[in-house]
Amino acid sequence: MERFSLEVNGYNKEEVNRFLNEISIRSEALIDKYIKQQEEIERLQKEILELKKDDKDKIISDAKEMASRILNEALLKSQEEKENSELLKKNMTILRRRMDVLIEQEKAILKEFDDIEKEN
Repeated sequence: MERFSLEVNGYNKEEVNRFLNEISIRSEALIDKYIKQQEEIERLQKEILELKKDDKDKIISDAKEMASRILNEALLKSQEEKENSELLKKNMTILRRRMDVLIEQEKAILKEFDDIEKEN
């Protein structure tokens, strides 16, 4: 606490004025510091918002990229399964034809046996 010298009509005016001047300078310095801090807070808040937006955009971008990759893999697998299915159908058709040929050959052999039995 500041103590002022006493004079006839009260406190020493020079001491009081010096003190008030000092208080004024300190107050202005505090106000300037407060304003700078407020500006820094606003700048940091804007930066945080931008970083959040960037993070959100990156997450969305990564998710889209992953979805695209999954979709491409699914399409490739689907195409592979389709090709396997077509190959299986083709092999089944070939097998059926061969079985038909074998059955016809068996019928022919059985007919020959029947013919031989009838002759005997």
